[in-house]
Amino acid sequence: MLSYEPMVDLEVYKKQLKMYVLVRRDILPLVHAGVQAGHAIAEFVFYHPNENTRKWVTEDKTLIVLEATEEQIKKQMDLFADRNMNYQPFWEPDMSHTMTAVAFQPISNELGSELFAGFKLLR
Repeated sequence: MLSYEPMVDLEVYKKQLKMYVLVRRDILPLVHAGVQAGHAIAEFVFYHPNENTRKWVTEDKTLIVLEATEEQIKKQMDLFADRNMNYQPFWEPDMSHTMTAVAFQPISNELGSELFAGFKLLR
């Protein structure tokens, strides 16, 4: 019997980038939360076309979508701004331009675990 056990190169894994997106689940039903995350990602890629973004889009592709309140999102944006790191909010025109989601620059697994600890996966 053959078994499949993927070989993970830990050094490569540590260098992989993940994009984190915070979504206003407190005001959005699940189906709309996913769409808002997509809008934030598209705008991030458009407005921040740097080497990390290109690497994430073409190689790593891991996306983590998390639930958050407006207050939590603002704190996270401040944290990224203090570190001179990119993020891109999305304001939904059909909801009086309410901020519904924010995509944050692709970061390493280790940094992501640190900066996004305590947030829950979108569900």
